[in-house]
Amino acid sequence: MVLVHYHDDLHEVASAYDSEDRTVILSSEAKGSLISECDETTRDHLNILLNSPTYKGHYEGVIEPELRNYENGYASYDMLWLLFKPGDTVFARVRNDLAGFVVLAANHTPNAYGVLPLDKWTIQVWNLAYTGQRLTRQAHEFTIDRYSGLCKINELNIFPKQFLEDDGKVENELISRGAEYFKIVCGLPAHRKYASSVIANHPVQASFYPYIKI
Repeated sequence: MVLVHYHDDLHEVASAYDSEDRTVILSSEAKGSLISECDETTRDHLNILLNSPTYKGHYEGVIEPELRNYENGYASYDMLWLLFKPGDTVFARVRNDLAGFVVLAANHTPNAYGVLPLDKWTIQVWNLAYTGQRLTRQAHEFTIDRYSGLCKINELNIFPKQFLEDDGKVENELISRGAEYFKIVCGLPAHRKYASSVIANHPVQASFYPYIKI
């Protein structure tokens, strides 16, 4: 899975050996732009790996047909791991609305009974959430049950953001909402405590939380 997910990047690194400065800039959604250098040993090792009959045959016979399905907006069930590259942004349906997450992993749970098609894919993701003390990563899981043939990618309950056909409208709305959320929980007072006397002249403690709707 790792080799396939980074197939194009590894080819670019190997090809960089023939460039003038032997470097290549790789774009990663998870880490931004990365500069990679390629020496002779790296080039030779990558060429052996990527051009081995086993790997090359698998890529051309199994991976490329699935990638052609993606070009038409469809995905097969058995190859769903290919759709979810770690570090990529995905949309998932949460209470009938789309929310943004970052992929951690895609794991297949096999059928334990051997009769009915009860296997499923579990997509592990994370987003940022406020715990009351700090803004931190929060883990989530979404499952995709077995289906036959091909399924339209943006009809899955979780899918990569590039398959939502809306010219980036939902992504921009979620970014704006996330920026407002960050400002509220990290930039403005969100919790105040009062400990003193009130009109009845007995000590009390009170906590005040602002009403927040995002």
